[in-house]
Amino acid sequence: MRSAALCALAVAVYAAAVTAQEPLDAGAEGPDEAAAAGDAGAGADAEGEAVEDPASAPPAVREIPEPSLNTRVAGRLRSEMFFTQRPRMRSIGAGQYAIRSEKVFPFYETIDLRADEVGVKGLSIQFEGWAGIDLADMYFDRRAVADPTYLFVEYRDHGADVRLGRQMAFTGVTRGLHFDGLYAAYETPANLGVEVLGGLVVSPDLGPDWYRDQPTAPGYGDYGAGFSDWDRQGDYAVGGRIFYRLAGRVSAGVSVLEVTELDETDRRLFGVDLDFTPLSWFGATGNAALDLVASRLQEANLALDIVPVRQLTLSADYRHADPTLYLSHMSIFSVFSTEEYDAVGGAVRVRPIDWLQLHDSYHHRFYSYLERTDAPAEPSSYAAAVDMGYEVGGGAAAQFGARRAGRMEIDYTRQGESDLGVHQIHAGAIVPIVVDGLRAIANGYLDIFDDAWNAPYGEVDGVSGASKVSKLGILVDAGLFYGNGRMEVGGYASHSSTPYARQETRGMLKLIYNFDVRFVGRGQP
Repeated sequence: MRSAALCALAVAVYAAAVTAQEPLDAGAEGPDEAAAAGDAGAGADAEGEAVEDPASAPPAVREIPEPSLNTRVAGRLRSEMFFTQRPRMRSIGAGQYAIRSEKVFPFYETIDLRADEVGVKGLSIQFEGWAGIDLADMYFDRRAVADPTYLFVEYRDHGADVRLGRQMAFTGVTRGLHFDGLYAAYETPANLGVEVLGGLVVSPDLGPDWYRDQPTAPGYGDYGAGFSDWDRQGDYAVGGRIFYRLAGRVSAGVSVLEVTELDETDRRLFGVDLDFTPLSWFGATGNAALDLVASRLQEANLALDIVPVRQLTLSADYRHADPTLYLSHMSIFSVFSTEEYDAVGGAVRVRPIDWLQLHDSYHHRFYSYLERTDAPAEPSSYAAAVDMGYEVGGGAAAQFGARRAGRMEIDYTRQGESDLGVHQIHAGAIVPIVVDGLRAIANGYLDIFDDAWNAPYGEVDGVSGASKVSKLGILVDAGLFYGNGRMEVGGYASHSSTPYARQETRGMLKLIYNFDVRFVGRGQP
C-alpha cells in the first residue's frame, strides 16, 4: 500500500509539472481536473488496480502559434529654412549690365516614411517627398513646388527583391537612375544573381520642360509636374546586371542600360564592376562604363587599399572620365566639350595615437582635348592637345571630449594647371557644450589664387573690360545644433567673398524629428 501511494504521488507531481510547462489545448484538462484525476488514480491504486507508466502516455500536443508580424513604421520630418543674399548681374540695356542684390528665402519640408512587414512578411512601403515655398524672390519662378522622390512597394524573401513604383536604382551602370517602374533581383544559393529594371524616366519638378515650352513660347514658365510624362511616349529606361558574389570576398558583375528620349536613343551603356578582397588587409575595387553609341569609354575607375597595420592605411587610385558622355546625346551642350581627363594618385592615412589621424595625398591629372589651330577654315583646323594638372593635400584631425564627440581638423589643398592654381586652407571644429547633445560647429576657408580676373561682358556699373581683382577668397560659417536621437534642431550662418562670386551671405534653420512605431499583429507567414 505504501509503495502504491508513493507511485500515485509521483504521478500527480509529474502531471502538475507537465501542466505548468506545456500550453493547454482546447481539450486539455485544467489543474483542478488533473489533480482530481491524480486523486482518482491514487484511489484506484489503493484498491490494487495497475498504474499506467507516465512515460508510455502519448505526448501532449503543442499548439502551433499563429503567424505574427513585427510591423514597424518609421519616418523623419525635416524642416529647413534658408536665407541667401548675393549680388546678381542683370541686363539693363544693350551691352550694359548692373550688379543688383538678390534675396532668396526658400522653405523646405521633407518627409520620409517606411513601413515594414505590412500584412505579409517581407513586404514594405517607402515614401519620400518634399515641398518648397519661396518667401522672397521667386527662386523657382513659382512660389511653391513639390515633388515625390520615392514611392514604391518592396517585397524581399529568400534571395528575391522586387520593387514597384517611383524609385532610384544604383546597380551597375545605372548610377542613380530615377524612374517609375519595376526593379527585380534574385540571388541563387550558388551565389549567382540577376537584376533587371525598366520604366519611365522621371523629370524632377525643377527646371524647364523644353518639350512643353517649345510649342508655345520659349522660356522657363512651364515646369514639369514632378512625375514621368505619361503623355510623351518614348522616355523610358531598361537595364540589367548579372553578378556573382562569394562570402563577402568577391563581387563581380556585368551590366547594360539603355535610356531613350522621344523614341531616340539617349544613352546606351555597357559596364563591368569588381570588388575583390582576398585578404583582410588588402582590397581592390574597379568599374568601367562603355558608351556604345559613341563607341568610347565614358569612365573607368580602379582603387587599391592596403592596411598592413591598424594604424596605417595606404591607397592608390586611377580614374578616366569623358565629361561629354555624361550629357544626353540629344543635348546641344554635348558638342561644346571635347575634353577627357585621366587622374592617378594615392593617399596615406596614419593614426599614431587613437585620437589623432594624419593624412596626405597627391593626384596627377592629364587633360586631352581638341584645340583650334591657326587655320580655322581648313577641315583639319583642330588638333589634339594635352595639359597637365595636379592636386596635393594633407592635414590632421583630432578627436576629444567624452566619447570622442569633439573634433578639430586642419587641411591644406593645392590645385593647379601649368602655372595657375589655387591654395586652400581649411580649419574646422565640432565642440560639445555642457548639455549632452548640444554642439557648436565652425569652419573657415581661405583661398589664395595665383591669378584672378573678372572679365564681364560689356559695361558693368559703368566699368568696361577685364580687370584684375583680389587674389583672396574667404568663407566662414558657424552654427549651433542640438540632437538627442529623436530630434535635432539648430542653425548656421555663413559669409563668403571670392574674386568670382563677390560677397554672399547665407543662413539656415533646421528642425528634424524622427519617429518609430512598432506593433505586433497577425499576418501571412
